[in-house]
Amino acid sequence: MKSIKIMMLLGVMALGNTSCSDMMDINSSRVAFEEDNRLDNANDTIYSLMGILAKAQAVADRCIIMGELRADLMTTDPTFATTDLKEIENFETSSSNKYADKRDFYTIINNCNYAIERMDTAIVEGITQVMKPEYAQIKTIRAWTYLQMALIFGKVNYFTKPLTNIGALEGSYKTMGLDELTATLITDLEPYANERPLSYGSVDGWNSSEFFIPTKMLLGDLYLYNNNYEKAAQS
Repeated sequence: MKSIKIMMLLGVMALGNTSCSDMMDINSSRVAFEEDNRLDNANDTIYSLMGILAKAQAVADRCIIMGELRADLMTTDPTFATTDLKEIENFETSSSNKYADKRDFYTIINNCNYAIERMDTAIVEGITQVMKPEYAQIKTIRAWTYLQMALIFGKVNYFTKPLTNIGALEGSYKTMGLDELTATLITDLEPYANERPLSYGSVDGWNSSEFFIPTKMLLGDLYLYNNNYEKAAQS
Protein backbone atom coordinates (compact mmCIF):
# COMPACT_ATOMS: atom_id res chain seq x y z
CA MET A 1 0.00 0.00 0.00
CA LYS A 2 2.84 2.37 0.86
CA SER A 3 4.37 1.91 -2.60
CA ILE A 4 1.35 3.23 -4.45
CA LYS A 5 1.96 6.48 -6.31
CA ILE A 6 -0.54 8.98 -4.95
CA MET A 7 -1.60 11.79 -7.28
CA MET A 8 -3.05 14.01 -4.59
CA LEU A 9 -2.18 16.63 -2.01
CA LEU A 10 -0.71 15.43 1.29
CA GLY A 11 -0.90 18.67 3.30
CA VAL A 12 -0.30 18.35 7.03
CA MET A 13 -2.52 20.62 9.10
CA ALA A 14 -3.04 21.19 12.80
CA LEU A 15 -5.63 23.95 12.79
CA GLY A 16 -5.66 26.10 15.89
CA ASN A 17 -2.88 24.17 17.60
CA THR A 18 0.35 25.03 15.79
CA SER A 19 2.12 27.89 14.07
CA CYS A 20 1.29 28.75 10.47
CA SER A 21 4.55 27.21 9.30
CA ASP A 22 3.61 23.90 10.92
CA MET A 23 0.11 23.89 9.48
CA MET A 24 1.22 23.43 5.88
CA ASP A 25 3.94 20.77 5.79
CA ILE A 26 4.31 19.86 2.14
CA ASN A 27 7.64 18.01 2.19
CA SER A 28 6.88 14.58 0.77
CA SER A 29 8.32 12.48 -2.04
CA ARG A 30 4.82 11.05 -2.59
CA VAL A 31 3.16 14.30 -3.63
CA ALA A 32 2.33 15.63 -7.07
CA PHE A 33 1.04 19.18 -6.82
CA GLU A 34 -1.18 19.80 -9.79
CA GLU A 35 -3.79 22.43 -9.06
CA ASP A 36 -5.85 21.54 -12.11
CA ASN A 37 -5.36 17.81 -11.91
CA ARG A 38 -8.67 15.98 -12.17
CA LEU A 39 -9.35 12.47 -10.92
CA ASP A 40 -11.15 11.42 -14.08
CA ASN A 41 -10.41 7.74 -14.47
CA ALA A 42 -10.93 4.71 -12.27
CA ASN A 43 -7.23 4.17 -11.53
CA ASP A 44 -6.86 7.73 -10.25
CA THR A 45 -9.67 7.25 -7.75
CA ILE A 46 -8.37 3.89 -6.56
CA TYR A 47 -4.86 5.27 -6.00
CA SER A 48 -6.26 8.28 -4.17
CA LEU A 49 -8.46 6.17 -1.91
CA MET A 50 -5.65 3.74 -1.08
CA GLY A 51 -3.40 6.69 -0.30
CA ILE A 52 -5.99 8.05 2.11
CA LEU A 53 -6.24 4.65 3.80
CA ALA A 54 -2.44 4.63 4.20
CA LYS A 55 -2.65 7.97 6.00
CA ALA A 56 -5.51 6.65 8.19
CA GLN A 57 -3.19 3.93 9.49
CA ALA A 58 -1.27 6.64 11.33
CA VAL A 59 -4.22 7.39 13.64
CA ALA A 60 -5.71 3.93 14.12
CA ASP A 61 -3.73 2.99 17.24
CA ARG A 62 -4.17 6.51 18.60
CA CYS A 63 -7.96 6.24 18.46
CA ILE A 64 -7.92 2.93 20.33
CA ILE A 65 -5.48 4.12 23.00
CA MET A 66 -7.29 7.42 23.60
CA GLY A 67 -10.61 5.59 23.88
CA GLU A 68 -9.63 2.59 25.97
CA LEU A 69 -7.38 4.34 28.50
CA ARG A 70 -10.15 6.81 29.33
CA ALA A 71 -12.71 4.03 29.72
CA ASP A 72 -13.20 1.67 32.67
CA LEU A 73 -11.60 -1.60 31.55
CA MET A 74 -7.97 -0.61 30.99
CA THR A 75 -5.32 1.07 33.12
CA THR A 76 -1.64 1.98 32.84
CA ASP A 77 1.20 0.22 34.62
CA PRO A 78 2.45 2.63 37.30
CA THR A 79 6.08 1.60 36.75
CA PHE A 80 6.50 1.08 33.01
CA ALA A 81 3.83 3.24 31.34
CA THR A 82 5.06 6.37 29.58
CA THR A 83 4.10 9.84 30.74
CA ASP A 84 1.99 10.25 27.60
CA LEU A 85 -0.14 7.21 28.47
CA LYS A 86 -0.54 8.27 32.09
CA GLU A 87 -1.71 11.70 30.96
CA ILE A 88 -4.38 10.14 28.77
CA GLU A 89 -5.67 7.96 31.59
CA ASN A 90 -5.89 11.00 33.87
CA PHE A 91 -7.57 13.19 31.20
CA GLU A 92 -4.62 15.61 31.41
CA THR A 93 -2.98 15.46 27.99
CA SER A 94 -0.32 18.10 27.42
CA SER A 95 0.40 19.82 24.11
CA SER A 96 3.51 17.66 23.72
CA ASN A 97 1.63 14.36 24.14
CA LYS A 98 2.30 12.37 20.97
CA TYR A 99 -1.14 10.74 21.04
CA ALA A 100 -2.88 14.12 21.18
CA ASP A 101 -1.31 15.49 17.99
CA LYS A 102 -4.09 16.55 15.61
CA ARG A 103 -1.98 16.97 12.50
CA ASP A 104 -2.35 13.41 11.20
CA PHE A 105 -6.14 13.69 11.50
CA TYR A 106 -6.24 16.92 9.53
CA THR A 107 -3.92 15.40 6.94
CA ILE A 108 -6.53 12.70 6.26
CA ILE A 109 -9.31 15.27 6.11
CA ASN A 110 -7.46 17.54 3.71
CA ASN A 111 -6.60 14.58 1.47
CA CYS A 112 -10.27 13.61 1.42
CA ASN A 113 -11.29 17.17 0.58
CA TYR A 114 -8.77 17.27 -2.24
CA ALA A 115 -10.02 14.01 -3.77
CA ILE A 116 -13.72 14.84 -3.34
CA GLU A 117 -13.32 18.19 -5.10
CA ARG A 118 -11.45 16.69 -8.05
CA MET A 119 -13.33 13.44 -8.63
CA ASP A 120 -15.62 13.42 -11.64
CA THR A 121 -18.52 11.28 -10.46
CA ALA A 122 -20.50 12.02 -13.64
CA ILE A 123 -18.35 9.61 -15.69
CA VAL A 124 -20.49 6.66 -16.75
CA GLU A 125 -19.65 3.21 -18.10
CA GLY A 126 -22.85 1.72 -19.44
CA ILE A 127 -25.33 3.01 -16.89
CA THR A 128 -22.95 2.94 -13.93
CA GLN A 129 -21.32 5.98 -12.36
CA VAL A 130 -18.02 4.20 -11.92
CA MET A 131 -16.43 6.62 -9.45
CA LYS A 132 -19.40 7.01 -7.15
CA PRO A 133 -18.47 4.17 -4.73
CA GLU A 134 -14.95 5.58 -4.18
CA TYR A 135 -16.40 9.06 -3.78
CA ALA A 136 -18.82 7.76 -1.14
CA GLN A 137 -16.06 5.89 0.70
CA ILE A 138 -13.80 8.94 0.80
CA LYS A 139 -16.67 10.96 2.28
CA THR A 140 -17.18 8.18 4.81
CA ILE A 141 -13.51 8.14 5.83
CA ARG A 142 -13.61 11.91 6.23
CA ALA A 143 -16.69 11.66 8.44
CA TRP A 144 -15.10 8.87 10.50
CA THR A 145 -11.98 11.00 11.02
CA TYR A 146 -14.02 13.99 12.15
CA LEU A 147 -16.02 11.81 14.56
CA GLN A 148 -12.86 10.34 16.10
CA MET A 149 -11.45 13.82 16.61
CA ALA A 150 -14.63 15.05 18.28
CA LEU A 151 -14.67 12.05 20.62
CA ILE A 152 -10.99 12.52 21.52
CA PHE A 153 -10.64 16.30 21.60
CA GLY A 154 -14.20 17.52 22.16
CA LYS A 155 -14.21 19.92 19.19
CA VAL A 156 -13.05 19.98 15.58
CA ASN A 157 -12.27 22.64 13.01
CA TYR A 158 -14.65 21.57 10.23
CA PHE A 159 -13.81 22.35 6.60
CA THR A 160 -14.70 20.66 3.31
CA LYS A 161 -12.51 22.52 0.80
CA PRO A 162 -8.90 21.44 0.19
CA LEU A 163 -6.45 23.90 1.75
CA THR A 164 -3.32 24.21 -0.36
CA ASN A 165 -1.74 27.29 1.19
CA ILE A 166 -1.76 29.21 4.45
CA GLY A 167 -3.83 32.04 2.97
CA ALA A 168 -6.67 29.60 2.32
CA LEU A 169 -7.09 29.01 6.07
CA GLU A 170 -8.73 32.39 6.69
CA GLY A 171 -12.46 31.88 7.21
CA SER A 172 -12.33 28.38 5.73
CA TYR A 173 -13.43 26.37 8.76
CA LYS A 174 -15.98 26.35 11.55
CA THR A 175 -15.32 25.02 15.05
CA MET A 176 -17.93 22.42 16.04
CA GLY A 177 -18.72 20.31 19.08
CA LEU A 178 -20.02 16.75 18.86
CA ASP A 179 -23.73 17.61 18.60
CA GLU A 180 -23.39 20.03 15.69
CA LEU A 181 -20.78 17.87 14.01
CA THR A 182 -22.84 14.67 14.04
CA ALA A 183 -25.84 16.47 12.53
CA THR A 184 -23.61 17.92 9.81
CA LEU A 185 -22.00 14.56 9.02
CA ILE A 186 -25.37 12.80 8.87
CA THR A 187 -26.61 15.27 6.26
CA ASP A 188 -23.43 14.77 4.25
CA LEU A 189 -23.49 10.95 4.33
CA GLU A 190 -27.17 10.05 4.03
CA PRO A 191 -27.26 10.34 0.20
CA TYR A 192 -24.56 7.64 -0.01
CA ALA A 193 -25.95 5.14 2.50
CA ASN A 194 -26.82 2.58 -0.18
CA GLU A 195 -23.81 2.98 -2.42
CA ARG A 196 -22.14 -0.19 -3.69
CA PRO A 197 -19.49 -1.51 -1.23
CA LEU A 198 -15.92 -1.61 -2.51
CA SER A 199 -13.62 -4.55 -3.06
CA TYR A 200 -10.39 -4.70 -5.07
CA GLY A 201 -9.75 -8.37 -4.48
CA SER A 202 -6.66 -9.46 -2.55
CA VAL A 203 -4.12 -6.76 -1.68
CA ASP A 204 -0.89 -7.99 -0.09
CA GLY A 205 -2.73 -11.11 1.00
CA TRP A 206 -5.61 -9.23 2.62
CA ASN A 207 -9.26 -9.18 1.56
CA SER A 208 -9.56 -5.57 0.43
CA SER A 209 -13.30 -5.41 1.15
CA GLU A 210 -12.34 -5.28 4.84
CA PHE A 211 -10.28 -2.12 4.35
CA PHE A 212 -13.30 0.12 4.04
CA ILE A 213 -15.76 1.67 6.51
CA PRO A 214 -19.41 0.70 5.81
CA THR A 215 -21.30 3.97 5.37
CA LYS A 216 -24.46 2.63 6.98
CA MET A 217 -22.54 1.45 10.03
CA LEU A 218 -20.94 4.85 10.49
CA LEU A 219 -24.32 6.51 10.05
CA GLY A 220 -25.60 4.25 12.83
CA ASP A 221 -22.93 5.61 15.16
CA LEU A 222 -23.68 9.19 14.14
CA TYR A 223 -27.43 8.71 14.72
CA LEU A 224 -26.64 7.25 18.13
CA TYR A 225 -24.54 10.23 19.18
CA ASN A 226 -27.26 12.47 17.74
CA ASN A 227 -29.84 10.74 20.01
CA ASN A 228 -31.81 9.34 17.08
CA TYR A 229 -32.07 5.81 18.43
CA GLU A 230 -34.60 4.48 15.92
CA LYS A 231 -32.45 5.38 12.92
CA ALA A 232 -29.36 4.14 14.72
CA ALA A 233 -30.97 0.73 15.15
CA GLN A 234 -32.10 0.67 11.50
CA SER A 235 -28.61 1.49 10.26
